[in-house]
Amino acid sequence: MANCIAADRDGNGTVAVQELVAAVDDALAGCPSVTPTATATPDPGLANCGDGTVNGTEECDDGNTASGDGCSALCALEPGGDVCAGMPAFPGATP
Repeated sequence: MANCIAADRDGNGTVAVQELVAAVDDALAGCPSVTPTATATPDPGLANCGDGTVNGTEECDDGNTASGDGCSALCALEPGGDVCAGMPAFPGATP
């Protein structure tokens, strides 16, 4: 523990978690704090609705943008719709 003597604030020969946290806080005190800015992420699902492949938030994609066929014009399941429309049968497969 000789290398950690600076972190042993109470001088008892051991470094407690609280002492380690305080040492890290001290080390970071001079660093500027950056607050992340939220940015809107476009929904790729609705941009590609009707392409036959489920993307983003699409619930289904039957290859068209017609409602009334089980998958709505906004790629949302309709009553009686095929829950597998536009979903690949296995990873890497084309639907």
